[in-house]
Parts: sequence; structure tokens; C-alpha cells
Amino acid sequence: AATDTSDSIERSYNETQKDVDEIFEQVSKINDISTQNARSTEEIASAAEHLNAMTETLNNKLSEFRT
Repeated sequence: AATDTSDSIERSYNETQKDVDEIFEQVSKINDISTQNARSTEEIASAAEHLNAMTETLNNKLSEFRT
């Protein structure tokens, strides 16, 4: 009976360790995705700022023809 209990505890521990390892792996993946998303957001903001500057330049050039 004690051997059965010991084996059961060991199996339970091994299963728990596998679950913990899986959780760590998934958290690591989430961290990677979050980092990629942050970079993408920065790139989008930079592109939007550049587009805004180009639009202002174009508007200024077009206003020269209106006068």
C-alpha cells in the first residue's frame, strides 16, 4: 500500500511538472508575441508620423498653386 501511494505521488508530481513546464512555455510564447506586437505598434506609429509629414508637405506645395 505504501509503495502504491509512493508511486501515485511520483506520477502526480511528474504530471504536475509537465503542466508547469507547459505553462512556462506558453507564457514565453505570449511574451514573444507581445514583444512583436510592441515593435509593430512602434513601426505603425512611425509610418503614420511620416505620412502626416508628407501630407503637410504636399498641402503646402498645393497651396502655392491656389494663390
